[in-house]
Amino acid sequence: MAKLLGTVIFILLIVGSSFDVAQAKVMISELEWKSDYHMALWRAKSEGKIALFYFTRPGHMQVAQDEFENDTLSNEQVRKHLQEMVLISVPVSYTVQYNNAPKQLQSFPDYDRLRDLPGVALVDYRNKNSPFYAKVISAYPFINHAYTLAPIYKPFKAWSATTLLALLQDIPMGTLLERDVALSKHPSVSGTYFELVPNGSLIAINNADWENIHLTNKARQRVGRKPLAYSHHLSLGCRGHAAWMDGRNNLSHASGVRENIAMGYYNASAIVNMWINSSGHYNNMINGSSNYIGVASHNDYWCQRFQ
Repeated sequence: MAKLLGTVIFILLIVGSSFDVAQAKVMISELEWKSDYHMALWRAKSEGKIALFYFTRPGHMQVAQDEFENDTLSNEQVRKHLQEMVLISVPVSYTVQYNNAPKQLQSFPDYDRLRDLPGVALVDYRNKNSPFYAKVISAYPFINHAYTLAPIYKPFKAWSATTLLALLQDIPMGTLLERDVALSKHPSVSGTYFELVPNGSLIAINNADWENIHLTNKARQRVGRKPLAYSHHLSLGCRGHAAWMDGRNNLSHASGVRENIAMGYYNASAIVNMWINSSGHYNNMINGSSNYIGVASHNDYWCQRFQ
């Protein structure tokens, strides 16, 4: 979706904009931030740079925004990286033209975890031959003063210099999911796997669920399919259905959804391997029209859903 959005906006710029018009800008921590999304994205694409978005919302998580602007952006190492990027600062309510109508930027799937919250996002326009080109590769809202990565409860501030440096120089390019996992294992943010959910909270995800997704995406990669992004909404449905099956000792499909279910397997590797060797389950896993995956298990009942 991010790539499609970038393409749409790039076309709009060519048709309806003049490139010699001065770009709107704001100064934050003595850094120049573009405030015209369309022109800033065109610049990132034409110059082959990563775009850093800073979504603002005055009065909401103001302490976090102040720390980001006054401390993180003043960090010498951070500033060296920012000098090689296109910086964009827009309010959380910012809209773009999409299908001839205004649409809130944060309502697009890759930005959805930021919905109505201040935060940062990275879009890769630097690595043109990468499968992640023109896609959102990181997105973190400023919430709850510090994230908690259960079970060790180590503070994790998305707006800190430590976290931003990890994202800019240590975490390899990848999907949002892959970079989430890599960040959770980074020495500065060590802990278990985690997920951000739309209401702004952070919860731990068990390792079996992440392995389930990872092995499914490896199976897709072997046949040239794009990796699936993690969906909290789909996973909630999986959790409910797995618990329902377990409570009734009844292995049965829910209606109106595309899913894989199973029972009796002891780990994610075994269950995914079984699905791979079952044509109907395997076809669900490698379906080219899918973009998102949800997973869950309850005791020995397992569920995957696709969208």
